[in-house]
Amino acid sequence: MSRTPAQRIKIVAIVIGITLAVIVASAVVAVVVLRGRTVNIRITEQQIQQTLDKEFPITKTYTLIVVNVDVTFANPRVVLEEGSDRIGAGVDWVITLHLRDGPQSYGAAVDVTFGIDFNPETGELFLTDMQFERMDLPGIPARYLSMVQTAATTVAQKVLNVIPVYQLTAEDTKTTIAKLILKGVTVHDGTLIVTLGL
Repeated sequence: MSRTPAQRIKIVAIVIGITLAVIVASAVVAVVVLRGRTVNIRITEQQIQQTLDKEFPITKTYTLIVVNVDVTFANPRVVLEEGSDRIGAGVDWVITLHLRDGPQSYGAAVDVTFGIDFNPETGELFLTDMQFERMDLPGIPARYLSMVQTAATTVAQKVLNVIPVYQLTAEDTKTTIAKLILKGVTVHDGTLIVTLGL
């Protein structure tokens, strides 16, 4: 039985429609399957401590209108608090004011917390969103205190917010690292659990 040109066009349109429907359905299933995949990276407090120990001490200079301030960050002490989505750390600071009479140094004790972020291009997990929990600056002359707090805070946020704490490897995930995004962070049993997914 021969078909008319109109019937042939209708059959071709139906075949194309079915093929497109199958392709779209397969793509939707693939996306749903990929979106459900996650990778949990477990990083111990000791691993984070060892990584930070390699980065410190760090010294930076900040210029104020009336004085230069050197801020040295040293001796980080990592604390992972159960159920938290942040990394806690105590950090010793040495703040040196370069005054007309010569440099004067002051010790400071600071407790901070950090969030974690992920750079898919480098595969690094790094500190971000630093927040001060406690800042003790004993002995700094009152006339410089406000300026020093501002300088120290500015320097700390620039320096400490970008420190990498973990480098993903092929052993961590079978998925292409560049496709992963940060899904969640929590502390459980002294371990930072970072969830990455598609």
